Amino acid sequence: MKWLGGVLVVLAELAMFAGFIWWAFTSLTGPTRWLVAGGIPLALATFWGYFLSPKATRPLPTPATTAIRLALLLTGAAAWWWAGTPVVAIGAAASALVGTAIAARWPLEQPPSAAA
Repeated sequence: MKWLGGVLVVLAELAMFAGFIWWAFTSLTGPTRWLVAGGIPLALATFWGYFLSPKATRPLPTPATTAIRLALLLTGAAAWWWAGTPVVAIGAAASALVGTAIAARWPLEQPPSAAA
């Protein structure tokens, strides 16, 4: 069960990046389309790597990480919705919600035991 939460969160993360790219290409025109389609995922990936990833260089406290991660994943699902693909949006949101719940209940890395 531990790996399922991680897999669902990674799928939701990939859907988030793709959702922002797809939204930019379907909603914007001209050079703005390319700037936003490249800029938003690049900024998100940088932020994710520094603060939210399991091996973040500057990790946030667990509750903040979980809340921000879930908010970003659901915003990516909303981007799919705004781009006119509600089925993908619902799938991305479900993956984010279920994956986050499972990962919070059964984390991949257990905190150090106080008994040792």
